[in-house]
Amino acid sequence: MDVRCGSFVSSLDTLWKSGVVRTVTLGLLLLSASIHPLIAQTTSPAQTVSGDSDVMAPEASKYPGAKQGWDLLFEYGKAHGQIPKEMADAFVQPTLGNVPDPAMAEPVCSAEFVRLSGGDAPALVASLDVNGREYCKFFAVITRTDTAVMIQGVDGWLADDVHDLLLDLKKDGQTELVVPMEASDYNGLTNCMATWTRIFTMANGKLVDRSADFKDYYRERLDEIIKALPSAKADDQSDGTDGAVCLQIEADQIRRFLGIDKEAGKEIALQWVNSSNESLRLKGIIVLGNIGDKESKAMLQKLTQDGDSIVVMQAKESLGLPITGP
Repeated sequence: MDVRCGSFVSSLDTLWKSGVVRTVTLGLLLLSASIHPLIAQTTSPAQTVSGDSDVMAPEASKYPGAKQGWDLLFEYGKAHGQIPKEMADAFVQPTLGNVPDPAMAEPVCSAEFVRLSGGDAPALVASLDVNGREYCKFFAVITRTDTAVMIQGVDGWLADDVHDLLLDLKKDGQTELVVPMEASDYNGLTNCMATWTRIFTMANGKLVDRSADFKDYYRERLDEIIKALPSAKADDQSDGTDGAVCLQIEADQIRRFLGIDKEAGKEIALQWVNSSNESLRLKGIIVLGNIGDKESKAMLQKLTQDGDSIVVMQAKESLGLPITGP
């Protein structure tokens, strides 16, 4: 490593022990700027992996200080493990290309270096706050090659601490990225949000969905949900909540994924879309859209003429129809 980097890491160590995190962060920025002039450039428009709109395909950062910054952060991570948020921000923000427009900044919620299963080098995995309100739902995976710092990632659901998503599911010494994904839309604080997980590893430098290789994990999760549903339903009845609905959606999503029942959840979703509860109707629409058989599509088509404009929009979205216009 460059001697300037080595001496700076020593300085970082001293500053960290003294608790001056912001000074460390400033130093990281100043060092990068001194080695590579800070030319703020946005990255190219994000491309998605073919067939998967949630996954951002790898692209090289255009930030001139990206490689130097990655090296510094990596050395610090080796010495201390956890990366302070401010320090991660000092690297991630310019590397992702968010410097020119502060309004577009996506602050780091947490970050950690890890060697993901299938990867031939360490990666910095960071959860990003997409709207400045601790809405940590984009997970960036940043790696360094000899020639560039590569950025990719996946859009998921809320996870403040990325460490909780880095799991060795098969107990084989390999770390997978286990990302919570939306299984229903957000309908306010008083209604539950259904999620389920997808499992990602690396392959030839790319982040790939390997969920199908971990069916035992999903079977175990399905068993957990089945055991939890009775008490969740009882809680809903006593508290007026709807947690059991979201557990049911997750269970049915897993059943369809495992091939246990390709139409799991359809019968109850057809009931939900005729409910007087708008949140329940919207959840039913998403379930029917995910199932996508003839009966489900027919109901969704009918709902495009509903008197509730939000229901109409959700039905059109589930059918892949334009939301505006006739």
